[in-house]
Amino acid sequence: MKLKPWFYAVDELYQQDKEKFIKLVELKADIITNVMEVESGSYMSCCVMGFNPILWKLCKDYPNFQYNMVCYDDQEVEFAKQHEDLQHINCYTAGEIKPEGQFDIVLALDSYFTRFATEQQQKDAIALAHGLTNTVLVTTVKDFKNIKSIDRLIDPPMVINSKTDSHVFVCHREWNTQDKQRFTEIMYQLSNGDMKSFTKEEKRTLYFKQLAKYIHDLGCSSFKISQTQFYKNLFSRSYEYIAVAKK
Repeated sequence: MKLKPWFYAVDELYQQDKEKFIKLVELKADIITNVMEVESGSYMSCCVMGFNPILWKLCKDYPNFQYNMVCYDDQEVEFAKQHEDLQHINCYTAGEIKPEGQFDIVLALDSYFTRFATEQQQKDAIALAHGLTNTVLVTTVKDFKNIKSIDRLIDPPMVINSKTDSHVFVCHREWNTQDKQRFTEIMYQLSNGDMKSFTKEEKRTLYFKQLAKYIHDLGCSSFKISQTQFYKNLFSRSYEYIAVAKK
């Protein structure tokens, strides 16, 4: 059986009960919008790096706000362009957009920069996100330096119930024996004994000090990691720290 990309499988879950699904991402969206409002008051445009289910909540609450999405995966761009609830989002591939500070705020959530398997790829992705904003870059990252041994291998399973099914999301990591910062992350979506989606990515840890150095090398007026507000991926129960870099 050929499995669909994870965002199509998650969309099926969203379509089953939109109201309940929106409630699931509500807290996560509120945390991010609170950071947006606290950090610089009024924004007119936002860019999200990669497709994120949080977009369904943001677009529902702020339909007149200019949202944009930049993806390295062409399938993600096509998915968003065709989705009926994301029609007013401007979608770009990373190769077709120039970083000209055209957006007020850029969001790179769910430890987004770990999706790049080498240090140079991480630097390039951070440079693109940093270059797209004229005000602030907000990202989230796990504390990989102090992570518990068991949590290095697997996240606590996340269960999402719909009107008809129960969906279990399990995130498993296999660590590279040659490079301690590299790992393969596998996300399984299971329901009624079937695998609904399967995502396998080569990733690299990003430590707080590394992120701070990369950002400062690009130029910023301030960089801080929130110690009071935390973020959780929709499909994981583990916390991520929110980092805010102002230009």
